[in-house]
Amino acid sequence: ALAWCAKNSIAVEKQADDLFLPQVGQVRNPKLMQSLKQSLMIHGVRLVENTQLAPIAETAQINAWTTASGAVIEGDYFVVTSGAWSFELLKATASKLTIKPMRGQMLLYQVPVNSLSTIVYQDGFYLVPRKDGYLLAGSTLEDVGFDTGITDAVKQEMQAKAEAIMPSLKQAPIVKHWSGLRPGTPNNLPTIGAHPTINNLYLNTGHFRYGLTMAPACAQMIAHLIN
Repeated sequence: ALAWCAKNSIAVEKQADDLFLPQVGQVRNPKLMQSLKQSLMIHGVRLVENTQLAPIAETAQINAWTTASGAVIEGDYFVVTSGAWSFELLKATASKLTIKPMRGQMLLYQVPVNSLSTIVYQDGFYLVPRKDGYLLAGSTLEDVGFDTGITDAVKQEMQAKAEAIMPSLKQAPIVKHWSGLRPGTPNNLPTIGAHPTINNLYLNTGHFRYGLTMAPACAQMIAHLIN
């Protein structure tokens, strides 16, 4: 870990058996999405929400994409950013694209403000404190298809891991238990680039657990490819 930090010029401090990375922070995903949506609207971008696309057929170029309801979305260029659902849209045109959903279950605790001052990551499990007195604990990696359900067994497992890191959580109420689907790929490598056969279609997908942190650079790469 120290060698990786040195190679990537990331500040790190050794504290007993732990490593502290003072420049690592966090972003609240819902708040970021709200801000992004507002910025797009200010810049005149038309958003079509809650709309499912139909799988695309093999073709040399697409001028319009049909939705599941039969409506048509026209465009000069198209970029697939559909995460775990990307393969379902492209399976007829990109059979080598390997993206599948990986479920992650998470817990949200309510704790006294400032109970934990930093993100803690240990043995693949993390605790993320928030300034409003909530603390996120997670998460799992489950290969269960598009099932977004939650299970008591996993809840108990995560509680045990969280309490082992922070024993005071034994008295903290759990206010939410939910799951999400990540776009899993072999070797955790995303697919960013032009479609192999459709000349005005691009792919920006398969980021697994790192979509938010990779998003700005990936968007720049796709923009440069199109331009």
